[in-house]
Amino acid sequence: MNSARKLAAEAVAIIEEELQRRIPLAELAERLHYSPYYLQRAFVGAVGLPPARYAQRRRLTEAALQLCYTHRPLADIALAAGYESQQAFTAAFAAFYKQPPHAFREEGHFYPLQLRHRPRQLSARGARRFGAVRPAREEDIPAWTELAFSTVEGFPHLEEEGFGRALAAAVAEGRAFLLPTGEGELAGAVILGRAPGWIDYLTVSPHCRRRGAARAMLRFAAARWPGSPLYLTTFRAGDRADPGYRAAFLRLGFVEGPLRVEFGYPTQQMILFPPEGRRRDG
Repeated sequence: MNSARKLAAEAVAIIEEELQRRIPLAELAERLHYSPYYLQRAFVGAVGLPPARYAQRRRLTEAALQLCYTHRPLADIALAAGYESQQAFTAAFAAFYKQPPHAFREEGHFYPLQLRHRPRQLSARGARRFGAVRPAREEDIPAWTELAFSTVEGFPHLEEEGFGRALAAAVAEGRAFLLPTGEGELAGAVILGRAPGWIDYLTVSPHCRRRGAARAMLRFAAARWPGSPLYLTTFRAGDRADPGYRAAFLRLGFVEGPLRVEFGYPTQQMILFPPEGRRRDG
């Protein structure tokens, strides 16, 4: 494990040990003997989002778990999540889970905003080089599932049992593909939809997001459907639960499409037009 990822892992351990307390970045950096700037950069590179946002999402995930699987009073859950008032907790929870805590408890369907980050064994050299996108095989499912739940923050309502069934079906149908690094490690994964141009699922290891992994998989998808736009869905504008996926797709050249609701969650379709068919403003 390189030094930046080792530092991020140490920061995660401290955050998890004191999850009920909001640890300022300066304090976290001082305890780890690094500058706040370097710690923040290392953490984002390894985990995909800053320490404060990671901690907030983890606290709300643990609160959601308590709501679904315990009868613990709401006031106690709010306090354990680091909120001084039940009102502040309710507002934050609703902003991320799209319903207030009592409604989430009544529905009883848990899904995580953020699971505990566990460093993946991906070499620095491997993160810089990619192999060719290849079809996923049944024996790839455990590694794919590990990757999926290390990036669960980008996929509202992702729950293991349902995802496992969908993934197994996509592998069997030849619609699931993997992007390996030059050393055979898993950099990203994509599931192509049954309809032309549709991407049902696309994820990239945090270590590879700045290395062009998403572009590599989009080029692969575009080659499967020459001349067709590519479609996928992501968070709507202003959704506080979005850790940055929407902005990443816009940087890749996607434009906004129709608003949608998937599994009861508000999303937006995004469209990537082929080069000759891209819309031009003005």
